[in-house]
Amino acid sequence: MGDTFGSVAADLRALFDNSTIDSYRHVAGKAAKEAAADAAKGDLGADMAMSNFRRRVPLKSGYEFEAGTSLVLGLRPAGLWNLADRGRRTEGLIKPRRRGGKAALDAGFPDKYGRPLRALSRFGPSRGLGTVDDAEKRIEVDVVKAVDRAVAERVGRF
Repeated sequence: MGDTFGSVAADLRALFDNSTIDSYRHVAGKAAKEAAADAAKGDLGADMAMSNFRRRVPLKSGYEFEAGTSLVLGLRPAGLWNLADRGRRTEGLIKPRRRGGKAALDAGFPDKYGRPLRALSRFGPSRGLGTVDDAEKRIEVDVVKAVDRAVAERVGRF
């Protein structure tokens, strides 16, 4: 009987050794990353990019481990995630850069020196979609499910 408990204890130690815990952390990170992507797809569409932007930069995420057992999910680019979450309350004018020299200043609205500007653009307020809040809700559920599946699969092997 003592031998049975010894083998169970050895199995439990093998089940939760450091390398296995690291694999569970990767499972949790992948699930969090997928949950964030699903939240972005739900709010912004399949391409996960903000519409009406010249450059179609998709919202992405990644994870990394910090000291101890903490897992940090990074949302990139942070400014676009913030814009998708809260929106923008300001409005303004986007002036062209001066790199083009005279070609960038050939017609349109005058700058502070009275020279006309080309390719003038405006931006206005936009509503927030709550994308980060949606991602947090999905992460809370999906990470627990993914780790539970990984542990159950591991236990099933013994």
